[in-house]
Amino acid sequence: MDANKVLDKLYTFFVGFGIFIFVGTIVELSQLNHMGEELQFVPFVLLPLGILLGILMLVTKSPVVHKIAILGMWVIAVGGVIGMIVHVSGNLESVFEGGQQLGFSQLIKQAIGGEFPLLAPGTLTIGAAMILAVEYAKKALAGKK
Repeated sequence: MDANKVLDKLYTFFVGFGIFIFVGTIVELSQLNHMGEELQFVPFVLLPLGILLGILMLVTKSPVVHKIAILGMWVIAVGGVIGMIVHVSGNLESVFEGGQQLGFSQLIKQAIGGEFPLLAPGTLTIGAAMILAVEYAKKALAGKK
């Protein structure tokens, strides 16, 4: 099989899988009623944006659309990192408000595995990073900036 065909198939797979991650995360957050506070609505904006941009990346070759999609994926990835920070902060806040005296390893365990799971918002970053990686790889192999 021709290298360009392989690259095209990998591109379609990784962008499609990123879209799948975004859809799955919306379904999961909806089932968990992730809507109690204002910040909890952020993924309900970022995830549909990721789905839309991913679909546009698959159906168009327009350089402008791809540049906008790359920018949007960076916004989603950063949003996921910020969400991870918010989750860790929330976990630590509950530890400190409760007046618990924890050792370092217990504190780390509580910070990443408390009420607010660390990797839950990380799914935004993972999906966007996959799409960005394959987009940049395709551009690099095609010799484009």
